[in-house]
Amino acid sequence: MEYHRLSTEVAGQQNGMDPKSGLQRNYQRVKLLLPFVWPASSFVLQLRVVGALTLLVLGRVVNLYVPIYYKRIVDHLTARAGVTISVPFGLILMYGFLRLLQGNAGLNNLRQLVWIKVTQYTSKKMKVRVFEHLHSLSLHWHLNRQTGATLRIMDRGYVQ
Repeated sequence: MEYHRLSTEVAGQQNGMDPKSGLQRNYQRVKLLLPFVWPASSFVLQLRVVGALTLLVLGRVVNLYVPIYYKRIVDHLTARAGVTISVPFGLILMYGFLRLLQGNAGLNNLRQLVWIKVTQYTSKKMKVRVFEHLHSLSLHWHLNRQTGATLRIMDRGYVQ
């Protein structure tokens, strides 16, 4: 259901309708979710958010430098006239270290480890907010709704 609504909105934007409304809608969604991702009450969780974002950027930088160091190693090992070939141990060690950071055993796992507490905080806050909202609804709403569908939506976090 939600997917259908979003896809028709995107199609409407492509057919010449106001694209600014899509930007405004996305801004409203980010504005709604930002307090859950950036917890104002916990400085430790804010540090974790900053740390995870730093590790994300660092991972992108590592992805950039791996082929550069590979090129330097190949260039160093390429035979040139009148120059003896030596083994660039420093470049090879740096390349190996960058490849270690680049893989799943490196920065990606460290970033996920740092981000776990933020995910748990966000999940807990969202579930409490949904629970409070359901309790604030009228008895008429509860008597005329499908309880199983509502619980499934709450559990999965989306509407089909």
